[in-house]
Amino acid sequence: MPRRPMIFLISNNPTLYATTTHCAAKCHKHNQRNPSTHIAYTYPTWMPVCHHRNIRSGQQRQRRRNAALVCRHYYAGASVQQVDSPLLRQLQQRFIALAGIEAAWQAPTRTLITALFNARQAGIGVVAIADIEAQLDVTLLNLQAQTGNLIGDANGQAPIVIFSSFVAFRRTYQQLSDVITALTQRQTLTPPSQTALAKIDWQFGNGTLSAEQRLAVFSVASLPFCLLTGGAGTGKTTTLTKALELILLDNPKCDILLSAPTGKAAQRLNQSLQAQLDNVSPAVRETLTNLHTKTLHRLLGVSERTGRSYKNADNPLACQVLAIDEASMISSDLLAQVLAALPADAKLILLGDANQLPPINSVAFFNDVSRLPCCYTPAFATAAQTLIDAAIPTSLIDEQAPLANHLCQLTTARRFAEQSLIERVATATLQGKAEAVIACLDSELYPLTQPAHLYSQLADHYPEARQDLLAALPNRMILCANRQGEIGSERINHYLDDVFRARITGSMTGHWYQGRQILIERNYPDLELSNGDIGRCHWSAEAGEWHIAFDEGRQLPVKWLPNDYSLAFAITIHKSQGSEYEHVDLVLDQSHPDRVNTLITPALIYTGVTRARQSLSVFSDVRLLQQVLVTQSKTAAQSPLLSLWKEQAD
Repeated sequence: MPRRPMIFLISNNPTLYATTTHCAAKCHKHNQRNPSTHIAYTYPTWMPVCHHRNIRSGQQRQRRRNAALVCRHYYAGASVQQVDSPLLRQLQQRFIALAGIEAAWQAPTRTLITALFNARQAGIGVVAIADIEAQLDVTLLNLQAQTGNLIGDANGQAPIVIFSSFVAFRRTYQQLSDVITALTQRQTLTPPSQTALAKIDWQFGNGTLSAEQRLAVFSVASLPFCLLTGGAGTGKTTTLTKALELILLDNPKCDILLSAPTGKAAQRLNQSLQAQLDNVSPAVRETLTNLHTKTLHRLLGVSERTGRSYKNADNPLACQVLAIDEASMISSDLLAQVLAALPADAKLILLGDANQLPPINSVAFFNDVSRLPCCYTPAFATAAQTLIDAAIPTSLIDEQAPLANHLCQLTTARRFAEQSLIERVATATLQGKAEAVIACLDSELYPLTQPAHLYSQLADHYPEARQDLLAALPNRMILCANRQGEIGSERINHYLDDVFRARITGSMTGHWYQGRQILIERNYPDLELSNGDIGRCHWSAEAGEWHIAFDEGRQLPVKWLPNDYSLAFAITIHKSQGSEYEHVDLVLDQSHPDRVNTLITPALIYTGVTRARQSLSVFSDVRLLQQVLVTQSKTAAQSPLLSLWKEQAD
């Protein structure tokens, strides 16, 4: 019996790399002993499944859990360019053979798959045909003819799909298509009753909601889907609170669920909502008080082992409204699970900032949808004019626009002081104006020199006195572009841990001390801990031992602390999403003389800058800012969603 071809896809995720390579090696040996090893492919997601059950009990528990006895890894362009080994080269050749390609593994094919993989890593997911053909020696149509069924159209089963003016992995294309289908089914305009509108007070605190906020409130309350986007401090949570108030005034028994991608973002939404309850109608205040935000994983019941959701189309969420904050962080897989679990008649509200970092190794759907034109139908414009006296300009009325009425953009920053340093730096970053960023920062821009000097500068930004230091630690954070390396968060944490221990205890001995900060690295539902939670150490006189205090009054003895935690005087910018601090020290990177640092992007800088509430310091090479902002700003934004929308409409 001829040996059936065998294929493993090696994940580029560092946390999975050891597991996947181990499974690949084990299964490779297993295949040599057993030629009948099965390989299954499931279309249209192109998911290779290696059926391997020979993982011995002597292997590490974490490895067995991750492998889950069935090694399942989506093909997203294996990291063939980053990890070179005889095994990977063999796997590449077998994948090509399985895909029906008789030619050798040629450079154009490697270039195409690498470009698609990098696009997915960057949150884009697709590559413009014009851009990829500029890197190839052949056109995509000629490459399609050379590579058999590796490349095809949307109606076939090829793992790479050409559509409109883009090319993508089929999994990415299918997710794009599914999102469009799900959102186009949520179009019905149902304005709130005049009775409810008469009860709502457009005043909020000492001010009045702006015209764009009032229009957004009306959109959220009137439509089954609404995407609310805006920069930091533009009043997204305030707008959501008023929209929920209007929904409850119209339907007091409405079941509302609140969620966010991370535990920290969920806590912030809870805090923001509770802080604004004095500004809502007494008739709905108790209902809003009882709302509690959950992480999406906990809300959907996503399994840590398999990634599958307990809530799905057959077991939907019990709600009439689902509002998700920090939606720009939602991965494409998680969004697909949300849409599958949401009842057909439920309202979906997405809030976020499209300029922040996209999810890693996923398509940034929130960002793509946010870039669609903001337009309104004549019926919506008439209803808004009649019911809330909102005049919509004629130039924004377009019956045929994708998602007309459903996109709400808030543009006026309210969190920061007028023309504050943070607002000016954030605006200049989005505009790609490097010199303006440098000029705004002025003395708050510190050039990167030797790592030891950087560590000393960061330590000097903190008070020397014990009590002053303990008071400052919860309100300050060092945000790093890198986790590892000489100027990464790990090295900085190690240095500051020794410095702070000496300042607080007067000694260099002892592991735990008052104020020591840690960050939880994964979800622990049994301990009520979420990935990204930050806790601070303190001595419990009653218990006679060290405890870690987390937000919302949660306490945990250090002896119960799980192993997956790290120091948190400095964290990565990615980990900081959904958080805010009074002061931020932003540590970027050094420039390279011969190339642009692809790790540092305008979105990364913008995300780090807008984590600060009051003050900001940046540690970076001036040349790096000039390279990143100028170079990145020249790249024209493309909208695969808009192209696919038009293609499906035709």
